[in-house]
Amino acid sequence: MPSRRCSFCGAVATPARRLVTGPDDVSICMSCAELAVEVFAEDVTPPEPDVVLTGISTLATMDHRRGGVLGAEHDVAVVVRRGRVVWLGTHRDMPGAYAGLPEMACEGRAVVPGMVDAAVSVLGGPVAGGRDPSDLADEGAAALRAMVDRGVTAVDLRVGGGLDPVLETMSLAVARSLGERAAARVSVSWRCSDGHTPYQLKAVMAPTAARLARFVVVECTGDEGRLGETLSAMEPLRARIVCREPEPVACLPHLARAVSVEGVPAHCLAPEGPPPVVPWWEPGAARSAWAVGARPALASFSDPASRLLAGMGVVLMAAIDLAGLGFEQALWSVTRGGALAGGDPDRGWIRLGGPADLVVIDGDRPEDLVRRPDGEPAWGVLVGGVEIR
Repeated sequence: MPSRRCSFCGAVATPARRLVTGPDDVSICMSCAELAVEVFAEDVTPPEPDVVLTGISTLATMDHRRGGVLGAEHDVAVVVRRGRVVWLGTHRDMPGAYAGLPEMACEGRAVVPGMVDAAVSVLGGPVAGGRDPSDLADEGAAALRAMVDRGVTAVDLRVGGGLDPVLETMSLAVARSLGERAAARVSVSWRCSDGHTPYQLKAVMAPTAARLARFVVVECTGDEGRLGETLSAMEPLRARIVCREPEPVACLPHLARAVSVEGVPAHCLAPEGPPPVVPWWEPGAARSAWAVGARPALASFSDPASRLLAGMGVVLMAAIDLAGLGFEQALWSVTRGGALAGGDPDRGWIRLGGPADLVVIDGDRPEDLVRRPDGEPAWGVLVGGVEIR
């Protein structure tokens, strides 16, 4: 029987060169998958900028050590060196060593951490055959850029959910490329389909997803044994468990293995457990989570096939108007909460040594973010200290 070959480069399958094969014997090797990531991404070297933000009326650090949920500081400046916050305080107290750095004059505006969308699907559901990867990448990058313009600096991008391993690999490769193109921080989660057997997951998709994604999204439909097999097959990827059952009996033994959970009722959550991710159209779940001490992440679940949101303004407004959350709680859930649910505790707050993902609001208070929830509340956006807007 002839050896299988990569349909793109012609390389023959060997024990050291594994191929992912889909319908009609179309195959792709990992080298070609990685090349796709490089082709879709812009060939740029990330700069390491230095800048001083001056004239900040209110700085919402989201650092509880500074007091309250917002950890607010007033009438301050922030110094960024090599993309990280190295100093913050009143301008008159700023060390002379920073006096010559480029200045971004905020002129009395408020500054908050870059917002984090803990679940977004700008590429839609499973990729259909015949879709051009370049067109798919262009559409995804345009949707992410619109989010960045409104203050979203990091997203968890969910892709996949189909059964064709070649198309799933292509969607993962496209997703990996979008961070550079949209100037956002992108982590990729692969949606695991119920149609895969544990053997197919372990032998085919786990090695591929582990190279191109950070997380796997696994649904629990009430079968604890099946859930355990799937989670084991997809190691070493960290799991996001989505519960589809009213009572998550099958989920509970596995929650400690998850970086975040969805659909788990508040009474099953614990403050020390994985952060819950709550859709914006179910804001009551966010209030219930806060009530039991399990601080949630609010996510847009933006998807071109159903609801496509640019930014988190509507999410914030829903949390405040529908769930009855305070503004401080809502802002925490789309900054620090989103980062923790994405397994990235370094982001979602402003602290010394932390990344300079910052949003300068077109207003003098953080609350001005929801003054025009369907507009563009960001006057300036910095990702890693780079001014994007």
